[in-house]
Amino acid sequence: MRTRSRIIAATAAAAAALAVTTTLGAATASAATAAIGTGRVQLCSEGGYSSSLVFSASGIATQRTVFVPAGQCQTFNVPFAASLGVWGQDSDGTPFNVPGPSLRSSPSHAGMKLAAEGTTTAPRFVQLANS
Repeated sequence: MRTRSRIIAATAAAAAALAVTTTLGAATASAATAAIGTGRVQLCSEGGYSSSLVFSASGIATQRTVFVPAGQCQTFNVPFAASLGVWGQDSDGTPFNVPGPSLRSSPSHAGMKLAAEGTTTAPRFVQLANS
């Protein structure tokens, strides 16, 4: 009986340790995901298309990032104080405007997360969070 009690106690302790480890791992992953950094924008292509950030300001040439493939995220430095826009790209490589909120950022602003959502026929982008 003692051996059985010890096995049950050891199993319970191992399960508790695994639960704590799993919880700490999840918290660490969330914290790492949240840390975008000052002067940076993360774009996640969560829709059925690739997406790209566009930085534009009066008197400065518009800059566009590479297209982030569908299902992926990429973080970019903000090159100058600018309005942010998002463009999508369909499977034929044709770019299209993705409507969303009016946003501005600069190299000194807090980090920002954006997601391109929807489909090529009904695209949109949303701001997920600042960090």
